Amino acid sequence: MEKKPSAKRSAEEQLAAILTMSDAPLSHFEREYLYIPDRKFRADFAWPDHRLIVEINGGVFGGRAHGSVQGILMDMERGNLATLHGWRVLRFLPKDVTDATRRQAMLVMVLRALAREEGSAE
Repeated sequence: MEKKPSAKRSAEEQLAAILTMSDAPLSHFEREYLYIPDRKFRADFAWPDHRLIVEINGGVFGGRAHGSVQGILMDMERGNLATLHGWRVLRFLPKDVTDATRRQAMLVMVLRALAREEGSAE
């Protein structure tokens, strides 16, 4: 029996397809990007030239993965280390990708982050 992909994995695949079909700079992303030297942390999506990471956090409401105590602590560590290495991190839920209205808001937020110069505020 074939294993059903998780909501997170399905959302990641859907977002990758949307980004690939988009214009630059959205289409200039990398998947599973190693963003900290000597660590195994991988970003779901990264725009290295803009030092921007997008994470899709599944399992938040069921107490699994990102919703467990251990998952929350790991996400805090990863986020802090990313910041210390000059990265900006945006976090979204799978529903932010699969729901059309939420997806549009998410893409606008990513575009704003990509357009923003590092260190500037809007």
